[in-house]
Amino acid sequence: MNCLIRSIAMLLVISVRRTIQNACFCGSGIVLFFLNVLSAHALTDINVCSKPQLLAAINAAQPGDRIRLCSGVWVDLKLVVSRSGTTEQPIALTTQNPGGVTISGHSYIELRGSYIHVSGFRWADYGDPRPKRGFIQTMSQSHHCKISEMVFEEDLESPRKEWIFNIALRGRDHEVFSSAFLGKRGKGAQMFVWQGGENLNHELHHLYFRRKPLGYHRNGEQINGGESLQTGAGDGVELPADDLYAHHLFFENASGESEVISIKG
Repeated sequence: MNCLIRSIAMLLVISVRRTIQNACFCGSGIVLFFLNVLSAHALTDINVCSKPQLLAAINAAQPGDRIRLCSGVWVDLKLVVSRSGTTEQPIALTTQNPGGVTISGHSYIELRGSYIHVSGFRWADYGDPRPKRGFIQTMSQSHHCKISEMVFEEDLESPRKEWIFNIALRGRDHEVFSSAFLGKRGKGAQMFVWQGGENLNHELHHLYFRRKPLGYHRNGEQINGGESLQTGAGDGVELPADDLYAHHLFFENASGESEVISIKG
């Protein structure tokens, strides 16, 4: 990863709490500035440095707990978070040191509870053999979860991932912000929003996307499935205009295919 991308990755994992962002472009690059807004309610820090410790902390999590992973590379990390926080005291899953945790291997984080905040992870050399899911995925029963300060990094040496998304949203009232999607090999949007009903009320903001073209078929037609952001699967379920609020999305060489954003109904 060159100096520009390393700078982006480090900037995107500085905050571990609620974040307000302003963005400006400098030449062909992007520099994001973050202003931390600390929660008025203190969280209980739980530091974990092994998978058994992490799983135990997740399974016993209470509102107000902040589970912080030790710095290092966490391989084959399969996490299902079923516990729920509250509006005032969410459950947080983050890092001890901003930018210090890399997730790799066959890994995923699945959010089944509500009022869960996940932030601060770098994903590299990662993969999951199961299609139609996200490396970070909220489930249909979940609501009011936040995903932020994520960096998904892929290059030409990364394994191809067919119809697997970096982030996939089900449920309602979720927020994804302050994250970077740096490349993706294989078909499937970098970020996917499932429809699944009414009143989704998701907010997506201050996201940075980049990916190389998927290529062309032998007949010269461009390979489909290289969107950066897709909502719906074309199953006839319409997404109301006020159900998804997206703003401050930045696309640089997001050339997976002719569509950068695909809205299916």
